[in-house]
Amino acid sequence: MKIWKLKPREERRFRAGHPWVFSNELSESPKGTEPGEWIELRTSSDEFLAYGFGNPASLIAFRKVTTKKIVFETAGDWVYVLNEAFDRRVTLGLSDSSFRWIFSEADGIPGLILDLYRRADRPGVILSGQIQSSGADKNTELLANAILECATQRCPDQPLILILRRDSSSRTRDGLERLDSVIREQGLKVKDLESFTARVGHDTIRANWLNGQKTGLFLDQTYNRERLLLSLPKAKSKLRILDLFCYVGQWSTRLAMHAKQNGIEADFVLVDSSDAALGFAEQNLKTITQNAKTIKLDLLEKYAELQSHGSFDVVISDPPALIKSRKHLNEGVHAYTEYHRRVMGSVAVGGILVVCSCSQLLDREAFVGSVENAIVKNKMQFQWLDFGIQTPDHPVISGFPESQYLKCAILKRLK
Repeated sequence: MKIWKLKPREERRFRAGHPWVFSNELSESPKGTEPGEWIELRTSSDEFLAYGFGNPASLIAFRKVTTKKIVFETAGDWVYVLNEAFDRRVTLGLSDSSFRWIFSEADGIPGLILDLYRRADRPGVILSGQIQSSGADKNTELLANAILECATQRCPDQPLILILRRDSSSRTRDGLERLDSVIREQGLKVKDLESFTARVGHDTIRANWLNGQKTGLFLDQTYNRERLLLSLPKAKSKLRILDLFCYVGQWSTRLAMHAKQNGIEADFVLVDSSDAALGFAEQNLKTITQNAKTIKLDLLEKYAELQSHGSFDVVISDPPALIKSRKHLNEGVHAYTEYHRRVMGSVAVGGILVVCSCSQLLDREAFVGSVENAIVKNKMQFQWLDFGIQTPDHPVISGFPESQYLKCAILKRLK
């Protein structure tokens, strides 16, 4: 195994918990190393630090796997890591529903995202993941075998299907090509996915499990959707709700079920640029309410077209990441500010606004600043009611600020 050493004093951030080493922190060039190759990392004084994956084709030259003197060479080795991560979800009380099983470096498998979706109406589990780094890519077969072995133990008597997608744009940052998905059927077939309805918290959701965004759904807002329910106007028996970048309608589905259970009349307008996503949104809402309308619209380009729909009691804005790289940070912050400004115009006085960002490079301070600047530009006044991050099955690790990517603010318009 190759040994890489850090430059003097470059180990401080790594010892504090950050799992990455950048190429300019190494004492020698990483060239000549095969992408995804196991590397032993040492300090400049030759002290062992960790084992992990090396990649000379990426600015992130080293991704930590373990600080123990263990190299994972078999599927059984990875099963141990998978079981530890599953146990953490059990402790959080999340394992009876759909949840994120592996959150990349935060769970010890750099470059692997893995969600577990439980079928709502009968036994069945989708294991849906993304392979995003060279180390995970090089170990795809081992990881696939380990996931199925562990899932069989953890979900006994459940038909399974594993989908490991290799089409993410983030692969290009690690020098990887986009490839076809790895699919393993174990009792559940690809043809069964068309009728698969997942249990997500208190809701049941359908999505495109093979080709939809990410792994099919977004599980990171589960807690924030519950927080929104606590902030709804208590005196109102009728609500108009605008769901922007709705995807398959997870926010609206949660609100519609809440309204139905509490005798609240609710009308929904769901907006997205994807016909396919809106089709699933319609399916997810129609079992709960008939008062839902979908609109196909590119919100970043044509938001003004929504003005004719008037104001709403609840407006949810959950856009895709608007900042793709550090060099675009300043213009990205400006883009968020301008978009927040437009969205605020759709909120009725006394209404609730939910604004979110999943841009990893946008920290909490900058996000809050973009919201405050939008309020000033609109000459409005809002009260901050709540602030959330991603659900704990997407763990935030101390010393690794990049692991906290999601920001979700809930505000009330005062004037």
